[in-house]
Amino acid sequence: MKQVASASFGSSATEMAASLAQGQTSSVEICERLLDRIADEDADIKAWVHLNRDATLRDAAAADERRSSGSFLSAFDGIPIGIKDNIDTADFPTEMGSPIHAGRQPHVDAAVVRQLKNLGLVVLGKTATTPFGMNDYAPTRNPIDPQRTLGASSVGSAAAVAAGMVPMTLNTQNTSSTTRPASYAGVFAFKPTHGLLQLAGTLALSPPVTSHAFMARTLADLHDLAGCLLPQLMSATREKMWSFAVVKGPWWERADKTAARGFEAFAAENRIDGSVTLPEAFNGALDAHHILIAGDMAVTLAEEDAAHRNALPDEAIAWIAQGHALSATDYITALRRRDTLYDALDEAMGEADVLVTLSTPGPPPRIEDGLGDGAFSMPWTFCGCPTLSLPLLQTPCGLPIGVQLIGRRRADAVLLHAAAALLAKVGSGLTPDRIAAP
Repeated sequence: MKQVASASFGSSATEMAASLAQGQTSSVEICERLLDRIADEDADIKAWVHLNRDATLRDAAAADERRSSGSFLSAFDGIPIGIKDNIDTADFPTEMGSPIHAGRQPHVDAAVVRQLKNLGLVVLGKTATTPFGMNDYAPTRNPIDPQRTLGASSVGSAAAVAAGMVPMTLNTQNTSSTTRPASYAGVFAFKPTHGLLQLAGTLALSPPVTSHAFMARTLADLHDLAGCLLPQLMSATREKMWSFAVVKGPWWERADKTAARGFEAFAAENRIDGSVTLPEAFNGALDAHHILIAGDMAVTLAEEDAAHRNALPDEAIAWIAQGHALSATDYITALRRRDTLYDALDEAMGEADVLVTLSTPGPPPRIEDGLGDGAFSMPWTFCGCPTLSLPLLQTPCGLPIGVQLIGRRRADAVLLHAAAALLAKVGSGLTPDRIAAP
């Protein structure tokens, strides 16, 4: 195999891919450096729960062999990725953040992990999640400020990307599981349209709303990965003058003053003059989402509830009880409301290509003040819309606040291209090391 000179390969997936294409480094070298970094720093951050150095370096060496022979699988062949620990992996345990599943070793990869491996991506390890991806505390610490929460669920992924331990991660979102931690860590996040990526082999607490989602160091990473995973959707032209409109909704009153002022200044500075008023039906969007979550969790976690109830989080027990108390009529009404609300949203958007709002009500709260609020991303998750969280705002003391972009179903390409145009106005090359203030 061809030997390459040691070189800096950058912190983003696209930078790493460019270094590989130019022969400046190898996948083995990239993975070794990141694994070494994890060994040096993760004792304090606790972003990772499972690593397998031998398996990772074996897959990296295979990627290097493919590239050496000219048979590489995609632009991301050889690029490392972290996988949230509620998504099955054949080379790593998948314990779902719960002692109930301690030592659980799947025999096959989840469908989406197979897709990533078919593109040549190398699984670096499993990132920490709260028990069953719920709204619970985890030992993972926020690299920006250890005294601040990362929210819940995809906390390990947010910490790993923010700390430069891995360029990208694969996660899940049932309510705000990826958007909120990404906002609190100052990294980029993308949740594709619901249903575009198969959920087989993934813990989906509520299949009608659960989606896979990704975090990354840059928007380019997310755009290029979407181009590989979802090529049929990534055909929208980049030359269009995209139309943006602000949306706030009935939950806007939860935004803290610093975040609200920052967002208003951001919208004004970037001439986002349009606004969309949501139909009154959205007043019940959060309640309808909760009904689906409760009804589905009573089924999804039925075995754990029957055999290991004492090991379940109190929140899970409460959700399951609510699910059992629901009538079939209540559940079906909520399920139908999902599509009704989306249709109303699609009409309300008018000529706007993308809606713009906050990702979270504010910056990451102090740990003792709770895990934050997911209301700002729940309605879009409920409707199955594609969303992005961009680290574009920060408080005077440097705490990140995400700006959220929302697109129409299956208009993921429009969302990503419009986001690139917006970033070009704000400033290129945004990473967790360089967050643009309004």
